[in-house]
Amino acid sequence: MKDRNGTQAAIRAGYSKKTANVIASQNLSKLYIKDFIDSLEQDTADAARVTARDVLEGLLSEANNADNNGGIRTRAWELVGKHIGFFKEDNVREENITVKKGIDWDDITDEGIEKIIAAIKGA
Repeated sequence: MKDRNGTQAAIRAGYSKKTANVIASQNLSKLYIKDFIDSLEQDTADAARVTARDVLEGLLSEANNADNNGGIRTRAWELVGKHIGFFKEDNVREENITVKKGIDWDDITDEGIEKIIAAIKGA
């Protein structure tokens, strides 16, 4: 994958700039294309030996790091929210959320993280 941009991929494939975004949307709705992209993303993650847990831990570390400026911390919290699905249109929430700082991630299993994320998503 070159840039994770469906519109640009459609343009590179020869579609016109005027219709590329529509073509990209149509292509991404095709299950076999989505599955292929997912497998490429997994291959990339496997090659980098990065897991979703690694990403979440890194983002939480940046978000809680008082040495970072406000913009970096805000962006990290935004990405944490996106990672766990807070900002999807069908997932509007009006609730108070308490975030525990200083979580000892070594004590939390992958299954535990999945349960936390599922609970947050309301699954």
